[in-house]
Amino acid sequence: MAALVSGREDRAPAAAETIASLVTERTTLRAARAAFAAEVARLCAMPPMRPGIGPPWSATDGSPSAG
Repeated sequence: MAALVSGREDRAPAAAETIASLVTERTTLRAARAAFAAEVARLCAMPPMRPGIGPPWSATDGSPSAG
């Protein structure tokens, strides 16, 4: 962008390539974040492997679980 503002049209192709690369990187990052969020949701929805053993936030009596 600075290349265009400063009148350096010779640098415009490199600037456009950089912008396109950043857009691709942003798209890839958004997809990775969405996949991660879906995996976290899937794992949180799974029942514990053994009854009574689970993450601390799964305690029903308000106290942290012992496992």
